[in-house]
Amino acid sequence: MSVVGHQPPPFFKRGPAPLARLAFFVILSLVLLVLDLKYRYLELARQGVATVLYPLQRAAYTPVDLYEQLGGYFSSLAAVQRENVELKRKELESAKWMLRQQHLELENQRLRQLLDMKARQPVTSTWRTSCTQRATLFPAASSSTRAASMALSQARPWWTRRASSAR
Repeated sequence: MSVVGHQPPPFFKRGPAPLARLAFFVILSLVLLVLDLKYRYLELARQGVATVLYPLQRAAYTPVDLYEQLGGYFSSLAAVQRENVELKRKELESAKWMLRQQHLELENQRLRQLLDMKARQPVTSTWRTSCTQRATLFPAASSSTRAASMALSQARPWWTRRASSAR
């Protein structure tokens, strides 16, 4: 029953003072913390609230996730473009090298035709054949020294021998 022109007292109109509200909520939060710590009353309530609010939380994080995904996309796009430019540069260098190689092969073929030579056969050399060739290039003074020289040349590689041991 409200009366026209009648106003409620100022306490109900404004509510409690801000300092009184602060004190009330601080005391309430401390009591809830102590009760939860001691008796674990609010654990079930906390799980229920988390379950209910999870879809809202995901909806709130959607712009952040979208921003991160777009940032990752554009940074990877820039990296791919840089790599593409580098690969094109390498392709041009390779093409230049291939043209030069083809030119050298043609020139080599023409020179062989001019000299009337056969194309070279691939050289198949092993360590033992190089040792026997070296032994024939530097023959020993007598047959006994030649056998010893051959045994030495086959026993160790040519780069470890001294010039005096081949004589």
